[in-house]
Amino acid sequence: MEMIQKVMALLMSLLMSFLASIGLVKPQNAAISLSYGTEASQVMDVYLPNGAESKQTNAAVLVLHDGFFASGSKSDLKSTCESITSHGYIAVAMDYRLLKADTKAVTVYTVLDDMTKAIQKLKDYSAENKLNITKIGLSGDSAGGYYAMMYAYSRIIYSPIPIVFVSARVAPSDMNYAQWKGFYTDQQYIDMINLLGGTSFKVEDLASNNATLARAQLYLSPVYYLTRASVPTLFAYAPKDTVVPFANKDALEKELTACGVVHDYIEYSNAGHDLGSVWNNIVNAADFSDQLVNYCNRYFG
Repeated sequence: MEMIQKVMALLMSLLMSFLASIGLVKPQNAAISLSYGTEASQVMDVYLPNGAESKQTNAAVLVLHDGFFASGSKSDLKSTCESITSHGYIAVAMDYRLLKADTKAVTVYTVLDDMTKAIQKLKDYSAENKLNITKIGLSGDSAGGYYAMMYAYSRIIYSPIPIVFVSARVAPSDMNYAQWKGFYTDQQYIDMINLLGGTSFKVEDLASNNATLARAQLYLSPVYYLTRASVPTLFAYAPKDTVVPFANKDALEKELTACGVVHDYIEYSNAGHDLGSVWNNIVNAADFSDQLVNYCNRYFG
């Protein structure tokens, strides 16, 4: 019975978002678009829950879109953000500079810099509008979840607003070759490492024990930055995923446990990378949505 109630609540949330989009019900507060840099992609949408301006303090969830690092948009996150605001929390959907194989101007580290700028812009907007945002959580799926974990684990001391948890679904957690060998071809793996890090490694470097490549694999791995001080982590993976190896789940869980970091895991047992839409995965989605709200309630205080 409890599971049916969770699923119905999730379906109702999706239905209300659809009805609002076609004008049949009153929509929630419109998103406020802000630029946090000079690039066209350095923009974010702020969703405010009703009554946010009258609260003594607020908390926000910064949500990053997926798209395997090279595509995607904050517009894909509208329903996610509206679900977060329905529980009384501010939601922020962030665009960021995308990676391109033909240029090394943008890397993972560039995007992490974008995140600092976006959080600073949110802090400034909060002060200007007396929202008093004192805590944030980071959340994302796939590439968005990767960036959320990378920032929460490696850049947390640079965040203009304190980060209290991170949430990620089907996100790469460990970029070491052993995790990806046989899952992608060696050329595909090297292309991915070069895309993320702006490097020019060759397949031959895998067999030559190239020390620079070994370091690059570590530095591009969220698990490398985990410590006993890392923030609580909510994560999900799918055994049938053909984009991110399911072994990344084990790598993340092993390191979280070794570091004594609070964590919760939900498995999309019948899903691939897109997390599917069959009944069992709707149940998983309801569980994950509930857990994200629980994390907000617990760590925003």
